[in-house]
Amino acid sequence: TTMTTDHAATRPARPRWISGATKDSSAPAPVLVRAFTLDAAPARAVLELAVAGWHEVRVNGVRCGEDVLSPVTCQPDKRLSSVRHDVTGLLRAGGNTVEVLLGNGWFNCFTQEVWGFATAPWIKAPMIRGELVADGETLFVTDAAWRVYDSPITFNALRGGESYDARLEGLRPNERPVTVEKYTPAATVSPEDAVPCRISDSIPFKRLLAAPDGAAIYDFGSNRAGWC
Repeated sequence: TTMTTDHAATRPARPRWISGATKDSSAPAPVLVRAFTLDAAPARAVLELAVAGWHEVRVNGVRCGEDVLSPVTCQPDKRLSSVRHDVTGLLRAGGNTVEVLLGNGWFNCFTQEVWGFATAPWIKAPMIRGELVADGETLFVTDAAWRVYDSPITFNALRGGESYDARLEGLRPNERPVTVEKYTPAATVSPEDAVPCRISDSIPFKRLLAAPDGAAIYDFGSNRAGWC
């Protein structure tokens, strides 16, 4: 497989940790983007990413895998997980795009609670480090060639849920270069070996109500809140 890109000749030998510089609790969840061109679709391609936080991967607009809240939460000063994504059937000859949505998870647990994780020593913006390998060739790594934009997820927290603004779908607000982080994990980075989280139930809403400010309120008819 041959990749043609302006960055091919200067590609760094090793991946770097990159982020959207989104440690601030008011920052939307970032989407890190890498565009590239292939002369032909590869016979085998794997995207491997070490993840500090949570992530989802899309290749050419298609969600990769069924895992959610991935990787499974570990104590970030003891272990960080790397996740392998088989993207073979998602790549094509011509232009391609890899997008990685990042969530705070436990890595940036900024909400105040009795356990004090908001002041944990590992707190930083969520980030990734990795590479895409196709047919034995490293096509690219995580580096300064990536871009980032704000997702429609305008707030996300481990214990505070998320806020989603559907008006931002299909847009790329605040597009900018990624931040190459000066980060040396205190933890071991090793392959994900736990059973991943997946959606097990879907809850249809029962009623749609209008709020006084014009917003829509969805009544799901049940309360699923609880403690883990």
